[in-house]
This record gives sequence, C-alpha cells and structure tokens, in this order.
Amino acid sequence: MSKNHLTLFVILWFSLFPIDATANEVVFIDGIRYLLYSDNKTAITCSEYDGNDPRAPQNNNYSGAVVIPSFVTYNNETYTVIGIGGCSFSFSKVTSVDIPETVKTIGNWAFWNCQELISINIPNSVTQIEQYAFRSTGLTTVTLPENLTEISSGLFSGCRNLISIAIPNGVTAIKDYAFDSCSSLMSISLPNSLINIGDFAFWKCSSLPNINIPDKVESIGKEAFYECVSAESIVIPDATKKITDSAFQECKNVKTINIGKGIKLILNWAFANIDKLTEMKVYAEVVPEIKADAFDGTDIDKATLFVKDELVNSYKNAPVWKNFGNIIGITGTTGIDKILIDNPSAEIYYIDGRRLDQPKRGLNIVRTDKGVKKVIVRK
Repeated sequence: MSKNHLTLFVILWFSLFPIDATANEVVFIDGIRYLLYSDNKTAITCSEYDGNDPRAPQNNNYSGAVVIPSFVTYNNETYTVIGIGGCSFSFSKVTSVDIPETVKTIGNWAFWNCQELISINIPNSVTQIEQYAFRSTGLTTVTLPENLTEISSGLFSGCRNLISIAIPNGVTAIKDYAFDSCSSLMSISLPNSLINIGDFAFWKCSSLPNINIPDKVESIGKEAFYECVSAESIVIPDATKKITDSAFQECKNVKTINIGKGIKLILNWAFANIDKLTEMKVYAEVVPEIKADAFDGTDIDKATLFVKDELVNSYKNAPVWKNFGNIIGITGTTGIDKILIDNPSAEIYYIDGRRLDQPKRGLNIVRTDKGVKKVIVRK
C-alpha cells in the first residue's frame, strides 16, 4: 500500500470510527466505586453489575459509616458527584450514609437490603429517589428532601424498623408498595398536596393508629391499607370518588369511618372483616354504588350509618346499605339516636307501653343493658 493510500485509509477509518473523547470509566476512589463521565466531569456511585437489575449478584463490601464526597479527583481531573447509582450499596453492611448537596438523584435499589443501615442524610438537592431504593433497610426514621414530587414504588417496602416519616408538601403521588410491610410505622405525615395513593401502598402497616386521607386525594389503590390492624378510625375526603378492592380490608380495630361527599363507587371487600365497626358517616349527595361484598365479614347489622337526612329512606332501600342496623340522618339525630349508637340492641317504648320501631314525638322510654332512660322527642 502506498503512503498516500495509507494516509487516505487512516482518514477514512477515523471518520467512520472516531475515538470516543467522552469515554466513561468505573474506578475506585477512597474505597467507593464511581462511574466517571469525562464529557461533563460528573460522577455517580455505581455497582459492579447492572444497577437496574437487582437480581444480579452484588459485590458491595461496604460497612460502617459512609460519607460520600461532593467531588472526587482521578488522574488530576476533578469530578462532581451528582448521583447515587442503582444498586450502589445494596446488600452491604453500611450503618449510616451522608450524601452531599451535589447529589440530585438516588437510583433503583441503591440501598436495598442494607439491614444495618439505621441513619441516612438526604439533602434537599435530591429531587428524585427511584423505586425500591431503601427496600428492606434498617432505617427507623427518615427526613425526605423537600423537592420530591412522588414517593416511588416500593421505596420503603419491607422496612420493618421504620417508625416515623414525614412526606414533604409537594408530593402528589405515593406509588404502589411504597410502604408495604412497614410493620413498626406509627407516625406518617401525609401532605395536603397528595392526590394519588397506589396499590398496596401501606399494606400491612400494622402499627398505624389512624388513617386520615388528605383533602385532595382522588384515588386510593387496591389493598392500599390492607390489614392496618392498629387503626381505629378512617377519614376519606370529599375528593375521593372511588374506594377500590380491599382498600381497608382486615382493618379489624376500626370503629368509625367517615366518607366525604364525592364518593360514587365502593368496590368489593373495601371494608371487609372490620370486626369493631360501630359507626359510618357518608356525606355523599346521592347513594353511592356499592358492590355486594364491600362489607364481607363486617357486622354492619350492629353498626349505625349516618347519611344526608333526605337520603335516609333511599339508603334503607338500597342494596347492601339497607343491611346496617341503624340508618340515621346526619343532622337530624335525636337524643335517642345518640343512645342507639352506643347501644344498637336498645329497645324503644312509647309512654303507653307500646314498643316502637322508630322514635316517636313525645316521651319515649329507652331500655338498654345499662338501664332505662326517658327521652323527650320534639321533632
């Protein structure tokens, strides 16, 4: 080959296959593995394997306290640490992690199964934490960055030591499985910005004392609060139009349920097996459609249903709803009604000794297992 031909060949080769001037490199710096981006001089912590596949074997030998720096230096070049990559620390024995203000994202499964991790500092610079990032860690309490807009799927799934967490205002969605099986969770602050709660979001959060859904929540996923057995009350706002399958099933100790005026549809097993239910208030403008098994295993014949006064008769004739032991107008309760709430099996008699099915104007005599009371009904 002539010299001219060789020169031409070299020119054509490099025009078709140029040298990668932005080649990335995985390196260890001060004991932490990083992926370096040479084009913009940034870095993220990374796993030895594909950070998007938690099934890949991990070789993360980290332990104890880990402090991630804002900047790292390699070959006399300085890189800004902007992220925690997928699976970076999963299955390791880290006990605490300090993340710098330069970090913006925390990747999938980043700290998955770090069972000894009890403390983490997440700066407000972080705007995205991807799915299952803290699954099955030993965290007991977490302060989340204020600029998050969602709690991603499975983010704290299986964190059985998690006791309390505050969701920052600005979060609009809590995705599927976000807190499932957080069996020690006793305190959670849900923001007023919240709109959607995903499927299984608080599944078997068995220590939650009460369930208060914020005012703007439109949808509650299936089994979202399944088996939250410590809860004693449920409050559902006006914005919620549908309660999905098994949303509150097995919440066995709930005594009172309040449902806002926007409710249109209640699906199967939504309130199944709630053993201690005594009172439900439904503020709907029309009788909501309800599936036949919505209260499966719940003794609603021993509970009182409060509804809009003008809809009392409609509820008494509506499928499922008519099975409540008492159905009373919310604003029209009498002294007897209040007695009946606490004593569903009470007997009512008129002054002449006749037993009554409903209170009657005049002097009524109410007999309960605690004694006999005289009540004047004026309406």
